[in-house]
Amino acid sequence: MSKVSITLSGLACDKTTERSADEVYILVSGVRSDGVTHSARLPTDNGYWNMNDGSQQTDNPNGDSHIITNRLLFSSDLPIDQAWNLVFILMEEDGGTTVTPQQITSALLKNSGNPYLIAVGGILNILTSLGVYKKDTDDYIGSFGVCIQNTNGNISAQWSPKDNVIDDVTPQKDPNVGPNGHGFRMNGDGSNYFGWYRLDVVHS
Repeated sequence: MSKVSITLSGLACDKTTERSADEVYILVSGVRSDGVTHSARLPTDNGYWNMNDGSQQTDNPNGDSHIITNRLLFSSDLPIDQAWNLVFILMEEDGGTTVTPQQITSALLKNSGNPYLIAVGGILNILTSLGVYKKDTDDYIGSFGVCIQNTNGNISAQWSPKDNVIDDVTPQKDPNVGPNGHGFRMNGDGSNYFGWYRLDVVHS
């Protein structure tokens, strides 16, 4: 048995369309190949990270941050010959969130059975069908998928850009994410965010 996790190594706000801070949060939806599902909103309890594109410090404890680092987004067991298929959705809260992560995961699974395989544009369509834009007016910044596989104890990750990804890069620019990490730049709703994500593995 192995335990796998996805950590946000760093997320930078390079442009915001708000006069004040962006209230950024991440929705995580996934299914393991044996049928176990996962749903989460991060930070938890309907929270968010205040981010801005000015000179704010990294991980600012007293206000907006230009960059946030080391946020755990997902952690779970991964048995041999199983795979986690996950989608990470970067959002900016404007009008309050009434759609739950569980509802989004259910809709993603109903649409395809595998969130990782949803084509570009598919997640936007699902969010719209759930009323995220009509009810919440939250901004969809972008999304990506990752498939984490355990093949005879060897863990690998495949990364897939989804909506609003304008830069999809390997981790050589950020050694902290390791060989299984990845970077995505997203520009939904006119904003601009760049994030590095890493895969961590613990074998038991």
